Amino acid sequence: MAMSKPATASLFIRATFLVCFCTAQLLDIDTDKPAFHIPRHFVSLSSSPKTIIVHNSKMLRRMINSEVFQSLIRGLSPAYWRLGGREALLVTFANQSDDCPPPHYGSENSSDGDTNSVEATKRKIPLCLTSTIFDELYRLTMTTSNLLLFDLNDRVRFGDGSWDYRNVRKLVDYVMEKRYNVSWQLGNEPSSYFHQFNIVVEPEQLVQDYKTLRKLVGVKQIVVGPEMVDIDPHRYLDDELSRQKYFQRWEVAGGGNFVNATSWHFYYLHRPPNESDMYSSRVLDELLIAINTTESYSTGDSVDYWLTETGNVIGKHAIAKFTDSYLAGFMWLHKLGIASRKGHTVVCHETLITFSRGLLDPSFDPQVTYWLSYLFKRLVGTGSLEVKGQLQLNRQVHTFAFCTNAADVYVKRSYVPSDVTLLVINIQQSIEATISLPSRFMHNMVDVYHLTPADNNLTSTSIMLNGKKMQLGHNHQLPLLTPIEQAGSKVIRLPPLTYGFYVIRNATASGCL
Repeated sequence: MAMSKPATASLFIRATFLVCFCTAQLLDIDTDKPAFHIPRHFVSLSSSPKTIIVHNSKMLRRMINSEVFQSLIRGLSPAYWRLGGREALLVTFANQSDDCPPPHYGSENSSDGDTNSVEATKRKIPLCLTSTIFDELYRLTMTTSNLLLFDLNDRVRFGDGSWDYRNVRKLVDYVMEKRYNVSWQLGNEPSSYFHQFNIVVEPEQLVQDYKTLRKLVGVKQIVVGPEMVDIDPHRYLDDELSRQKYFQRWEVAGGGNFVNATSWHFYYLHRPPNESDMYSSRVLDELLIAINTTESYSTGDSVDYWLTETGNVIGKHAIAKFTDSYLAGFMWLHKLGIASRKGHTVVCHETLITFSRGLLDPSFDPQVTYWLSYLFKRLVGTGSLEVKGQLQLNRQVHTFAFCTNAADVYVKRSYVPSDVTLLVINIQQSIEATISLPSRFMHNMVDVYHLTPADNNLTSTSIMLNGKKMQLGHNHQLPLLTPIEQAGSKVIRLPPLTYGFYVIRNATASGCL
């Protein structure tokens, strides 16, 4: 039953974690303090333009004709659908398919170095984006109730090193003529251009390029940048100094004046993973360290952060039995929890469709991370509540608290925003996490959404919600999320190496109102 609000200045939910038989940790969730804002498009998507917009691509046609695909993507709406990455630097826009210009990358100082290299040759192949393809892509985005975030080619340069924006201006003019609502990025990991393309774009020049882009699109359009690769000095020994200096010089030169959000990229592992990497506290903590490092170089007082490209393992090192399995959920859910508490308002999962580490496989079958994104989207509302100690390193039980998403059509239970949704991740290999709720909730119903791997196999690519496999239903319908009710109990138990969502009903969290 609903409890009346106490007269104290701040209301705390207190829970005790019994991490062993002899010790306990006291957990405080401040439900009275205004929640950290999480927009509904917090969980978002990312795709390579080569996969979707290359001329005569079959993938876009399959997406348009697939009820399964559209149902799945609608289940993650509203979200930004980012078309970007390294291959964005190959995209050329044309109003008609036969108007695609030949590849041109400016002066000899911006050429590709070793032209005999197979990789260098591939990079010279342009991706022709026609107006027809763009129209179809935009309609698909709107049909699935999402937003388009488009990464623009800034590899093309004038002889003086400044950005040759002439082709991009044609695309922007076309978008404005059609009155499309598109958000923009410019380039991809600019500090890495030298060893990717043998060109150098100084951060001060990049600021001027973003200034040019802002003039092209106007003040009302969303622009995010500078698309930095993460600059945590503890993770890279080869070029960490240049990454830090690049981002710092971007900030000092006023790059933040021309973007709506600071955007960057993050992957937990840049090597082939083993099983224990996927739930290691040392590996998981790298995200928090990287965020703190990025924040330390920001000069703005109020900075909005977007993780516009992020995954568990960098693509070439992905191993499907780890990156597509239940194990991937530890990294993905932990990332969503940490990012929400550290001021990030968009997190784009890399990638949407691929043979490994994708939300969907090429046959549009949903992977584990899809189902976890679906649960997060449907159960979590627009606020992240402060939990004491949740940002400490080397934690073995991670707990995040949120305002609850109200009356979602994909959830059997009808909630209100002041209910509290807990996301709990137990990375202990042999110890059960026991959460003892406070006496004020002893009569409250708790809805349990416990997630386990099929056959208790951590490398399973099938995930069970309260013992039932998550899958599409009749006519490709997304499953209705059905909890197990736990009435009048002060204890929530989470087995080793599992995770789950728990909704405390009638929690009356004033910070969520």
